[in-house]
Amino acid sequence: MRVLIAGAGLSGLSTAMFLGLHGVPSLVVERHATTSLHPKARGQFPHTMEALRLAGVDQQVMAASPADFEFRIIVAQSAAGPVFNEIMVDSAGPDLTAFSTAGWANASQERVEPILAARARELGAEIKFSTELESFTQDADGVTAVLHDLATGERQTVRADYLVGADGHRSPIRAALGIGQTGRGVLGTGVSAIFEADLSAVLPRNALVYLQNPALPGGGGAIVSTDEPGRYALGVGVGDYSDERWIELVRIAAGIADLEVTLLQTGTSSDTKHWVADEFSSGRVHLVGDAVRVMPPTGAFGGNTAIMDGFHLAWKLAMVVKGEAGPGLLDSHTAERRPYSEFIAEQQYTFFVQRMAPHLDDGNLTPLVDPFSMPFF
Repeated sequence: MRVLIAGAGLSGLSTAMFLGLHGVPSLVVERHATTSLHPKARGQFPHTMEALRLAGVDQQVMAASPADFEFRIIVAQSAAGPVFNEIMVDSAGPDLTAFSTAGWANASQERVEPILAARARELGAEIKFSTELESFTQDADGVTAVLHDLATGERQTVRADYLVGADGHRSPIRAALGIGQTGRGVLGTGVSAIFEADLSAVLPRNALVYLQNPALPGGGGAIVSTDEPGRYALGVGVGDYSDERWIELVRIAAGIADLEVTLLQTGTSSDTKHWVADEFSSGRVHLVGDAVRVMPPTGAFGGNTAIMDGFHLAWKLAMVVKGEAGPGLLDSHTAERRPYSEFIAEQQYTFFVQRMAPHLDDGNLTPLVDPFSMPFF
């Protein structure tokens, strides 16, 4: 086996897809039973769409975007207002046709991951869900890994030339390599609920509301639409809330006291963190996505950068395993991706402070760069 990839999120699947595009098969293992069932990251910039076009999936991603491209992003006390800051009213973005023939897309991670997985398989990748990488060792010639089938309990030892760690922000692979992280650490802990309600009177079909409201746990939170009309996710400060309390919180966040609410899922917790891995590679192991950078979900750069991690690493791995370049080419992975990751993480931290956590403003925030004028990778 040439390349083993641990993790079937955006970065892992894009790595497998782009490896296949260069004629290199891979094995992808993912401990979850399916691709993401949560919308998570949404939106694709033109540079990402250029990469997806090379892989032949740009039109599928465009088709997976909501037909109505209006996307409102606001900072407000509730969805009904008052509004403190209007960030975006139209997700079509500025006209960049002078620089790129690719357009914008607005697909969610929930919709994009299956597209990447299907194309990766077409290009020769094997994807095993409910399978985790239990352990690994590396030597001068390759990587030996033990895979655990979580459905059957069976274990299998495999050998690969290289291992790609796309195993998320906790990344057991990064931890096993002893790679540290540099950044501000945990910024807050929250819990979320998925619910159905009619918010058409206060929000368009697609919306994201950063909430600054002392009536909510932690003093704020966020409401975001999903791909299903009338279905939303609400995130607030951490706590163990009953269904009755969740309905109350949804009504406070919506700004509609008598809102009819149907809860679909509650209690999913997550940390908001800020850090970048000190190294992106160690020997024959290379890290991508959340395994190398974790940042607040403010700015829409996370999903795009994860896909581009796979794009940039794949061609280098392909050249090396095919004997078209020496292994020294892979030394550029940290040198190229880490400075950009630091830049992106700082930008999203500033967005986070301005939109969700003004109490963290110490007067030393990194100045924001117009996201449509910055270099994209």
